[in-house]
Amino acid sequence: MLAADRPHAPAAIRIDLGAIFVSMELSKSTWLVTSLSPGAGERMSKHVVHAGDVAGLMERFAQLREKARVRTGHEFGFIVIQEAGLDGFWIHRVLEREGIESYVVDPASIATSRRRRRAKTDKIDGEALVRAQLAYKRGEPRVCAMVRPPSVEEEDHRQRSVPGEEGLPPQAAGRAVREYLEVLDDAAFGGATPVTPKRINLTDPASRWTAATREAAFYSYSTNYLIDLENAVIVDVEATTSVRQAEGTAQRRMIERTQERFGFRPERLVADAAYGSAPNLAWLVEDRSIEPHIPVFDKSARNDGSFERADFIYDQEDDSYICPSGNRLRRSNRNFSTPRTGIDKDGSIRYRARQQDCQGCTFRQRCTPNMPARKVTRSIHEGARDVARNIATTDAYLVSRRQRKKVEMLFAHLKRILKLDRLRLRGPNGARDEFLLAATAQNLRKMAKMTPTRRLALA
Repeated sequence: MLAADRPHAPAAIRIDLGAIFVSMELSKSTWLVTSLSPGAGERMSKHVVHAGDVAGLMERFAQLREKARVRTGHEFGFIVIQEAGLDGFWIHRVLEREGIESYVVDPASIATSRRRRRAKTDKIDGEALVRAQLAYKRGEPRVCAMVRPPSVEEEDHRQRSVPGEEGLPPQAAGRAVREYLEVLDDAAFGGATPVTPKRINLTDPASRWTAATREAAFYSYSTNYLIDLENAVIVDVEATTSVRQAEGTAQRRMIERTQERFGFRPERLVADAAYGSAPNLAWLVEDRSIEPHIPVFDKSARNDGSFERADFIYDQEDDSYICPSGNRLRRSNRNFSTPRTGIDKDGSIRYRARQQDCQGCTFRQRCTPNMPARKVTRSIHEGARDVARNIATTDAYLVSRRQRKKVEMLFAHLKRILKLDRLRLRGPNGARDEFLLAATAQNLRKMAKMTPTRRLALA
């Protein structure tokens, strides 16, 4: 065997340790904890902790310390190392508050042989981090480059943002700022919600500060796809700010644009609960005659054991609700000289029971224990919501739920295969361009698989 073909063997590890050396490989779902403890020889142990579970991590450290004490009869501290990136800085601060010696390393500074680059796994990386930490503590500073973790204030400063209630400062300028001012009233961006954003980014003000994932909060845009379910081909794309209300606007725009450009409209729309608001369902059912295979966005459920709205029966002819004890809830229990619609600003109607009916009711404690009379809210678009609820009980809806995986798969490919985990262009127009190019690339990949390839003829 030639020397160049010999498998790479890791260097021997010193076993006269004065601490428990731990490395942490961090991912969005799990943390891999690799440890080398006194009295365990050169064998490294590996344990998995759910991402973000600091209590579980501390419990694992306590178990490692107890095992080392049983083996050697001595108490040992910890020396922890993790790579800079996903969660390194805030975990580093947590460990230091617990009195644990912690280091954050630049992953590009750890030397790796060419053979080991081909087999890159969390297990291999965890062991390499432990070896690098041992060498560093032995007095070999060139084996890796440690990173100075920033403070919380420094990290906030890096975001270059201001509180949302303060608004943009007068000196803010640039193309992204101009585009932000242009879309302030756009229902897909600034006009999507009346709620003031928590923070405004000075570099790209139209992006939204969001904590939708289990990671640290960040600024983002959202992409929305209109997909042909039969072939999983993207028909249209719309970029929006990262709030739920903007997704309904994107859906309506894509359907209208597709009908204008290609002359067809969907018979049914399959989507998640973010598109299940009452106005959106009414637009689909009443304005476009599209079957909404969408879960209804409903907050009427109660967790205190009292009666929910579903326990009240709606009488369409009388326009009233019948409670479990047989009494009626109406829009108003008295006559007005000027008729009132009873419709609130949010598009809901409140049906109220009479106070004398509720006082002597046997179900009072289960119905309205804290109020003199029960109220039930009904949307003005409740008919469209009932259509969606009825569809949800059919076999076709079960098929649609399975087909919805095609949509989620495209978003997974967007992040995992095309690696679009961050945008390179700023502003709403930059986000639109990048999302459109990414969708085009996904369609080209799909077309390449659908198109039969010609076999070359043998000579």
